[in-house]
Amino acid sequence: MNKKTKNWLSKWGALIATSLMTIMMVIVLIQFAFTGDIALPGEQSTASTTTPSASQPPVSTPDTYYPPTSNKTDSYVSLGMFEKFGIVGDSYTKGTVYILNSDGTLKSAGYYENLEWGNIMAKKLGTKCTNFSWGGLSTRTWLTDSHGLAALLAAEPQNIYYLMLGINDKQTYGSENIGSLADIRDDFTQNADTFYGNYGKIICHIKAHAPEAKIIISTMTGVTSMNKLYNDAIEEIAEHFGIPCAKQYEYEFFSSDFYRKNLVGSHPTAPVYAAMANVLEQMFADTVMNNADYFKDYIG
Repeated sequence: MNKKTKNWLSKWGALIATSLMTIMMVIVLIQFAFTGDIALPGEQSTASTTTPSASQPPVSTPDTYYPPTSNKTDSYVSLGMFEKFGIVGDSYTKGTVYILNSDGTLKSAGYYENLEWGNIMAKKLGTKCTNFSWGGLSTRTWLTDSHGLAALLAAEPQNIYYLMLGINDKQTYGSENIGSLADIRDDFTQNADTFYGNYGKIICHIKAHAPEAKIIISTMTGVTSMNKLYNDAIEEIAEHFGIPCAKQYEYEFFSSDFYRKNLVGSHPTAPVYAAMANVLEQMFADTVMNNADYFKDYIG
């Protein structure tokens, strides 16, 4: 092979090598654009695939509403900032416990102050809870029951009120009496007798009684399409009044086996109330943190 031929082969070899390197770089860049990850030769890509994991929630059907499967646990806020708090609710906030005989018949049912999740939470935080709740109350009956509005107006203003109604509205009235935002009037005494209208009355009564107090309204847990209907209404009411909304359906505890399998008479038992105190404390703390602007003027 003469010198001229060797030079020709050398030049073409270098050109081919450069071209191969360019092609490899293009392939790597295309891979990064589509996956966000680069796998070098001999390595396995760490990018996630499109295959759903076992932990992902099932796809919702028209008549079912599934909550996400992860808790919110990123709050740095302590609810100890509220020295005294009030709870507006029903039997779930009143510490109602059903006890059965060995044959499954009802032995007793009653309210237990020591088991109210609000009181458990208050003892943990070193704060005070005042409960404006009673079994069976809806937004309509809370306004007329002696344990509801009358008790709240007779008590000193609280630093914050947690609103937890909705279960008995759903069970008693279904979708027939839910109403709409149009039911909340400028003069709240003229609100329509619907879920929207009555919850609007409750919020306005609290604002008039305790103008410096903060309010957080909570959805129900998310399981059925009816719950979703009411939860959507609660979120819309919160937006209308400019108050934070805590979303119970985002907390997997309420769809856990521990929660569902430890209800008696459709009500929590002592261990469940104790767990609710922890989970709801976290939920309300998350809500404060995620709505920090609303609390900027709070001084106690």
